[in-house]
Amino acid sequence: MTQSAPRAMPVNPGWYVVAVQAMVVLCRSGEVCPSNMLAERVGAHAVFIRRILAQLARAGLVEAREGRIGGYQLVRQPSQVLLGDVYRALQMGPHEAIEAAERGPMIEPHVRYALATIYQEAEQFFIKTLDTHTLADVINAPLPAHAEDCLSHQSALDKITD
Repeated sequence: MTQSAPRAMPVNPGWYVVAVQAMVVLCRSGEVCPSNMLAERVGAHAVFIRRILAQLARAGLVEAREGRIGGYQLVRQPSQVLLGDVYRALQMGPHEAIEAAERGPMIEPHVRYALATIYQEAEQFFIKTLDTHTLADVINAPLPAHAEDCLSHQSALDKITD
């Protein structure tokens, strides 16, 4: 009996955070937002933002409008957007996963399969947790007093390691 490879690969955490932040910006703007404005507000390159938004649009989470007054907007209310839906929108399908694996280092097939299976199992638990939260939860989350100290400390560490 032949084992089939897992269907989707994990999402790059950096992409996920940028996708959620972009959706927060779209929610707060309340109108169609061009990719260059989103890129500026998120602090990422416009092409990168458009790649992420294209995946969110294919998943039906955002709508892309073309033309002079084009841009992106949320399709649903933030309370109706599960964070798990955002994650699933960014997952690579089997073809993209195979292409990415072929471009990477030489990993033995049984090691690649075993790790992919374990990652998929762990990811399912992660997605179940994301499915208990919405975009509105992110937007309305209070920032604890000590969080700013942690964030500024992390920022300082990032500067040192760059």
